[in-house]
Amino acid sequence: RQMCIRDSTKVKQLPVLETEYQELNHQVAVLEPSLPTEAYIPTFLAQLQTLAGTTNNRLTLIKPKPRRNLPVVQRPEQDVVADDAQAAKPAALQAEAADPVSPYDEIGIEVAFEGTYWTALEFLGQLRSFPKMIAVNNLSIKPVSNSTGAAQCSNPLLEVTFQLIAVIPKEK
Repeated sequence: RQMCIRDSTKVKQLPVLETEYQELNHQVAVLEPSLPTEAYIPTFLAQLQTLAGTTNNRLTLIKPKPRRNLPVVQRPEQDVVADDAQAAKPAALQAEAADPVSPYDEIGIEVAFEGTYWTALEFLGQLRSFPKMIAVNNLSIKPVSNSTGAAQCSNPLLEVTFQLIAVIPKEK
């Protein structure tokens, strides 16, 4: 009887806990962009793992690639007297000559997971609304070689590998 009372109390707290959970998720979403890279990556990996679990897939590989720092252009100090050749160039040509400036860095991550066709499709579809800026490249899908049995013939286990590019804010 005491267990029943305790359980009913927990059930009554569920709406309050769900509201608190939603508020905390919102706070994380607001605060996360200002976090340094060291804190950003673990949350990114946890979200990737959660996505795999919720779509009934099993992550088998998460392998980071070397960090790719996108160029930041330093504006040259302007001379008091402009060079005649430089001054003669149209502004559009001068802008083209400058390297692109990006407030982001990119981290390449090789990802592999196992799942059926439908669960893999669900995982890849969910990446479209992933809470981080990412790009998926070099997607490869092949059957897992040790799949056996009649059930596996109609719904075989697949190995999906791809290169994921995570776009992260530059350190300030």
